[in-house]
Amino acid sequence: MDITTETTEGAAVVRFAGAADISAVEAIRRALEASMQNAGNRVVCDLSGMDFICSDALGAFISAHEDAREAGGYVRLLQPQERIRDILSTTQLNRLFDIYDSLETALKV
Repeated sequence: MDITTETTEGAAVVRFAGAADISAVEAIRRALEASMQNAGNRVVCDLSGMDFICSDALGAFISAHEDAREAGGYVRLLQPQERIRDILSTTQLNRLFDIYDSLETALKV
């Protein structure tokens, strides 16, 4: 899994590419934690390049979302591929996370 981060308009944009499998979970957690610290708990996760997500990786996103929300921030999801959208829907995580189709909208809301 490749993870890159940039800060724009007061939020961290974290881009995930590849498989979010068990071997990537710790890197995902570290990236989300660092992004929350650097951007005041405002994080947009670009999932357009993610083609698989395991339950442990989902847990990392859920934990980050809860931590950010408690601190007055957010973790938002951007452009998940259809396969990832299906998983979010099946697990009803589409009710927990705000999901956006454009970065501009995710940053402005």
